[in-house]
Amino acid sequence: MISNVPLTAAEAEAARDGRPSAQSPATGEPNRPAVGRSPNKTEKKNYNSPTPTPGPAPAVEPEAAADEVPAAAEREGEEPSASRQRPVCTVPPPLVERGGLALAAIAHAEPRLRLSGRDVAKLAVLAGEWFQRGADMPDLREALVVGLPEVVHSPGALVRNRLTRKMPSTPTFAEQREADRRTTASPRVSEMRECAGHHVQPRLFRPVDGETLCPACRSDDDAEAGVAPAIDAAVRGGAAARELLHARRAGAAA
Repeated sequence: MISNVPLTAAEAEAARDGRPSAQSPATGEPNRPAVGRSPNKTEKKNYNSPTPTPGPAPAVEPEAAADEVPAAAEREGEEPSASRQRPVCTVPPPLVERGGLALAAIAHAEPRLRLSGRDVAKLAVLAGEWFQRGADMPDLREALVVGLPEVVHSPGALVRNRLTRKMPSTPTFAEQREADRRTTASPRVSEMRECAGHHVQPRLFRPVDGETLCPACRSDDDAEAGVAPAIDAAVRGGAAARELLHARRAGAAA
């Protein structure tokens, strides 16, 4: 039997047999609660430099910022979201045709606005709505050409953005009647037609007697037509000169 205090024989026997001991258990004196200063703070000081405050954004010209079109809207064949769709406007077919011809003429005059035939067909309704609201060709050209950036990556998206953003206000009843009255008359651009020749951009011209080629293409054809007879005449003249030379040589030999 092991004990940390000396025991008598009777105490050892009582502890072995499990009988209670008359002696009080050996206990130590009660300890006082620890009294002292509050523990030091364990928070570590942050010696890292604070996050720099971003400076003001560079100034962007209003015209250039307005011309920026989201990349998703520039993807081919993508329709605008329902929240950005404009209310449907009924534009008379003559004005739609006039709008398409006007866009083709502007695209031909401005190399940065190289619109394809598909772009012109899609944007003709917007351009026709301009004419329906009382705008004319100079107004449309100024809205599309003035303030263009140096490089235009998506002419179709830029033209759509400007036609929508700069759309004239809805005319009054009197102005609408005046616009309808002008619509019945034959517009100047409707008397023009597209040249059937080979051009990078559609070229409009005013036919005089049902021509299908513009004056430049007709002059090229006339030049080619005038060169061919001259070449034939030169060939015939050379053959006649050779025959005459052979005849003279034969006469001299005889």
